[in-house]
Amino acid sequence: MPLKLEDVRERYAAAGSQWLKLMIAGPPGVGKTLFASTFPNVCYADAEGRLLSVRKRPVKAVPITSIAVLDELRAALAQGPEVREKILGAPVDTIVLDTVDEIARLIVKERLRAEKRETMAMADWGYLGDTLRAMLRGFRNLPLHVVLNVHLKSSEDSETGRMYWKPSIQGQVGDEIAAYVDESLLMVARPMTDPTTGDRVIARHLQTFPDPQHDWVKDHSGTLPQEFPIDFQTDYQRLAKLIFGDDVPASQAPPLSVAPAKKAAAKRQSPPPAPPGTPAVGSTSPPAKVSAPVEPDANGNGAVAEVSTSDTAVCADCNDPLDDPQWIQFSINRWKVPLCRTCYAGRKTTKPTAAS
Repeated sequence: MPLKLEDVRERYAAAGSQWLKLMIAGPPGVGKTLFASTFPNVCYADAEGRLLSVRKRPVKAVPITSIAVLDELRAALAQGPEVREKILGAPVDTIVLDTVDEIARLIVKERLRAEKRETMAMADWGYLGDTLRAMLRGFRNLPLHVVLNVHLKSSEDSETGRMYWKPSIQGQVGDEIAAYVDESLLMVARPMTDPTTGDRVIARHLQTFPDPQHDWVKDHSGTLPQEFPIDFQTDYQRLAKLIFGDDVPASQAPPLSVAPAKKAAAKRQSPPPAPPGTPAVGSTSPPAKVSAPVEPDANGNGAVAEVSTSDTAVCADCNDPLDDPQWIQFSINRWKVPLCRTCYAGRKTTKPTAAS
């Protein structure tokens, strides 16, 4: 058969070909499962049995009780959209392996039972690696969004004593799994203080660049900011927009339940009782300010910029109004100026601009 060159641009521009293949790694409870629920028509290959965080979201799940069930699911997902929907009873555009390390443990358990052994022998480790690699390739090559959720484990370099973290998967596949996807990202949770209520809250983001403790992190698209903020509502749409640009079709994801988020936002926007002598709402007094560090001056002295966090605050890049004090403070902490979520994600590694 004669060779035919394929235009890669046409491959990714074709309708229905903008599939995201990514791994999300992080500690238990950081939000990996909830993050994946923002993708369109999600089905969880649920090996852990813990989907409490998505109990109010319109997602599907298949309990993975054996490797045979996992193989049957993969075979069904490999069919065309109409056949796939007929087999599974619902449309599926995203498959989430939750989690890969739990699936690896299931493979080990079945292998030991079949071999009537209590501990792994050399041949068993080879079997585990081969089975996991075949499974990962099979799911990665599906015409779907594929999300691999994995936990992390710590390791120590025997020569330098340096601690580092890697996917918590038994055998060599833990060192190889990042090579199976386009985006291998670390989910980070960072505590911060709500500037309006004083409550301690958790801000989450995806780290897209490697560091000495997480050398497996990568962004093959080259389009993601170093820290991609997570809101558990629009994450898929913003990721796809950054990676595929205007060519990506609008998300077909069902509407999400946002009542808890609205309630929390209302709480954040409710100002605390004003002390005696404070101007009433609607007065012409200037809005409250919050201090944010900026780049040091030529003499190396630090400066402090004051940025409004009132309802009149605007994005420093596009001038869109901002009304979420928590997000304003989060963007100030990262970029030294208030930014909307779109401009925050679009800044990538651009040097922050000092607030005026």
